[in-house]
Amino acid sequence: MTENIWKIINDYPTYSVSNTGKILNNKTKKLIKIDKNNYNVIYITYKGKKKTLSVPKLVRIYFPEPDLPGEKWMQIEKYKNYEVSSEGRIKNKTSLQILSPIHINGYQCVSLSEKGKGLFKQHLIHRLVVQTFVGNDDQKIINHIDGNKKNNRLENLEWVTHSENRIHALELGLCDPTKRKIKYCNTETNEIVAFCSMTEASNKLNISRTTISKYVRNNLTWDKYKFSDETEKVVISDNTSYKQIDDTNYAISESGTVKNVKTNHIMKQYNSNGRLHVKLSINKKVKGFSISRLVAKTFIPNHYNYPQVDHIDKNTLNNNVDNLRWVTGKQNTRHSFAKKVDQLNMEGIFIQQFKCIKDTGNISSNVSMCCKGRRVSAGGFKWRYSSNKPL
Repeated sequence: MTENIWKIINDYPTYSVSNTGKILNNKTKKLIKIDKNNYNVIYITYKGKKKTLSVPKLVRIYFPEPDLPGEKWMQIEKYKNYEVSSEGRIKNKTSLQILSPIHINGYQCVSLSEKGKGLFKQHLIHRLVVQTFVGNDDQKIINHIDGNKKNNRLENLEWVTHSENRIHALELGLCDPTKRKIKYCNTETNEIVAFCSMTEASNKLNISRTTISKYVRNNLTWDKYKFSDETEKVVISDNTSYKQIDDTNYAISESGTVKNVKTNHIMKQYNSNGRLHVKLSINKKVKGFSISRLVAKTFIPNHYNYPQVDHIDKNTLNNNVDNLRWVTGKQNTRHSFAKKVDQLNMEGIFIQQFKCIKDTGNISSNVSMCCKGRRVSAGGFKWRYSSNKPL
């Protein structure tokens, strides 16, 4: 159970607030009742005047959430009351509240309001991060390097052309090259959303495929959105170097792209349990193969006949040859647990970082459950996986 830490409320010293959201009358030593039906406020009397105070705001002021390691904040242009961080978090400067994102078409969004106007407008978080820290580029779109649309950290975002974005999606298995890629542009904000197929666009926008096809074909605008077909604009670079996969009619690149040698067709990849696979036809039998193993077998010598392939950066979607190595089962298991972890006190303030859970000196399973959000504390401290890149 979390211990209560009390701090006196500066403007109302008769009262104290705790890190767990409790309010104490310092004179009577009694807790103040919180009105949970009215946004968790309290009603107090100080110097003969009645006051209404927001408990969540008091907690944020006196027990602010600590910045993540290396996190930097910048004010969002046109929204002076908000800041965006290099870790992809949005904060209200007045209330100190970290905004909770909503999800639209797989992307994270927040609603922001210009100070004094009261009108809220939705914004994609990844665009706020890049436009604030890097700048705008109307000719390009933003790519999530690891393929995870929810990872809006600055280091995971980059401006790319539509063709570069398409190739990247193919290499990560996020897009089927045999299907029409549809994008639609908001004619008012110029924001672009891309879909890997006509079916995906139809499902997420709740519009029939026939209707989308008509708008694309006739260059029509639907509810301020203009559709276009990007399929023909995609070009797979001829400079990519491929090497034949032994005993097959397929070749693979050092980045993990697989193609049929006879048809020159780029093979679709699929995600299974967090790892990319591809289905290949060998001797008239279709079988699934791990991309990481295909890359390793084709490009990396296995002098000691190690049985497993390890992803050095722990990103199992990154199958570039430079990120793979042959290991024993024991080595692979040990590496998977070598994630950096941060130790925090019960107020959530960062204390120090450990190279791995084992180095903390606590029961490893308890620390692991804290990092995964299944346990509040272990050994009298809070724990989380470090946002820094793992060893």
